[in-house]
Amino acid sequence: VEIKRGGGLALSHNMTGSVGLLLEAAQAAASVPVFDEAVNATVEKERCGRYGLPYTGRVERRRIFYGSLIADDSWHAVLFTALEGYGVYHSAAFVESNRTQMKFPRKLRFPVGSNNLRLLQSGIFGPSTNVTVDYYVNERGWPDQIGREHHQRDLIIQRWKKMGMQINDIGLLADVDETPSRDFLRAVQVCDIEEFKQDGPKPCALPKITASAQVFEGAPDCLTKRRWAHPDFVIGACIEGIRNSTAAYTPDRAWRGTAWLNDGYNKGSDWSSVPKDAEHFPLFKAADFRRSTSYGSIVVWPASHSAFHYHNAIESVAVLRNKYLTYGHPVKDAMTMNLTTVHPDVNAMIECALGRPTSTPLKYGLEPGGLAARKARKNLGPIPIAFDVPGYAERRMAELRDMIDETFF
Repeated sequence: VEIKRGGGLALSHNMTGSVGLLLEAAQAAASVPVFDEAVNATVEKERCGRYGLPYTGRVERRRIFYGSLIADDSWHAVLFTALEGYGVYHSAAFVESNRTQMKFPRKLRFPVGSNNLRLLQSGIFGPSTNVTVDYYVNERGWPDQIGREHHQRDLIIQRWKKMGMQINDIGLLADVDETPSRDFLRAVQVCDIEEFKQDGPKPCALPKITASAQVFEGAPDCLTKRRWAHPDFVIGACIEGIRNSTAAYTPDRAWRGTAWLNDGYNKGSDWSSVPKDAEHFPLFKAADFRRSTSYGSIVVWPASHSAFHYHNAIESVAVLRNKYLTYGHPVKDAMTMNLTTVHPDVNAMIECALGRPTSTPLKYGLEPGGLAARKARKNLGPIPIAFDVPGYAERRMAELRDMIDETFF
């Protein structure tokens, strides 16, 4: 499915409450030109310096190709990501499956002709961003769990190739609820980044950079002290299917050769099985983007973070429970067990919503004072654009409290 935005956001989508405020903000963004497209040397030098990166006068922004799986992610998460990256991405490639990673059947939310697909492709990601949804249908027993997830992600790179990705372009692989800050996205496009210099002898040893994400659990006020090492960027020259490779060896990979690089073919094992005369180190498949053994340099704003993870931005407790039952790291009794014990992240969200400790100790602490305290300390890094939408944070917190109250009282 492939549509370029045109004509503005004329869709009438039935969104009320806090998520309706985000949609209104997306409509407002689409009504004016992208405000930060032009390259200003003074601005870019200062921006790059924030991340400890040099700026050497680049005047043309690198193209970024975004990709993510999409399933039961709420419109809170989708619009949160769209607002942050509005007008930045050349393409946004999504993949949806008719089954979860644990092979539970699910109804497609973004089929051809659906209102959901129309909204996704209506321009919320930018005036010239190509937004696509491909469908992964696999009724065989294999693969399952994380293997199935990585099979789906391979379709993202195939789509990037169809959309014209070249070796000097950047691939950004994320989950829908993860996004680099806009400031960092613009930095990636112009700063002098060592990992993106892959034109020397035997390239692609370390072609990845990773953002450090501030984690929010369920609502803007529920900031945790946890940092999440995603999403991840890889230069096109080191992506399998983008680089025109003539290498004579085939690296060993997990899940019958379909997933991430096994020991001997990554930095974690000093590439001990890569032939010494190889044209390049192993190229990255989608599975390698998110593996710690691929050793991406983690780039942070000096005080804190360079990305955001709006985790469990739920629209109902039932959807939350179903996620933990049927997706990549399943919890067998998720539909019936005490909600605080389903997962430490859920427990943090509940404690934040209730404003008091639950019976289950927190794994990661909550930042005192919530979003307001974070904003007051301006040296702690960026705030998501979505969370600055007037009234959104307050209304979203009230909605989350209502959902949690209905569960516990």
